[in-house]
Amino acid sequence: MKLLPDLTEPVVEPIEPDHVVPVGAEATPLDFLCAVYRNPALPLSTRIRASIAAAAYCHPRISVIAAAGNPRNFADELERRIARHRQMKLIEAQPQPTIRRRI
Repeated sequence: MKLLPDLTEPVVEPIEPDHVVPVGAEATPLDFLCAVYRNPALPLSTRIRASIAAAAYCHPRISVIAAAGNPRNFADELERRIARHRQMKLIEAQPQPTIRRRI
């Protein structure tokens, strides 16, 4: 029967000399994170955490922004448009007769 590992102790990976990340003195934090996730000598879990942290600075985030210069907030604009929609009149369209052409 296999015993489960003791999960109460924190898992600490030993730092070995080959796990040193070569980064210059002028490197930015993003450069450091990129060097970490590109280093195949590091454990995969470390590389994944570094890539997650770096992704926020490498890829734009999709978000909603307000139009500049519009003092109304979204709720006020929505209420105004709902009120305008309720005031509109429905125009009943009459179907047009179909004209058949001989070919």
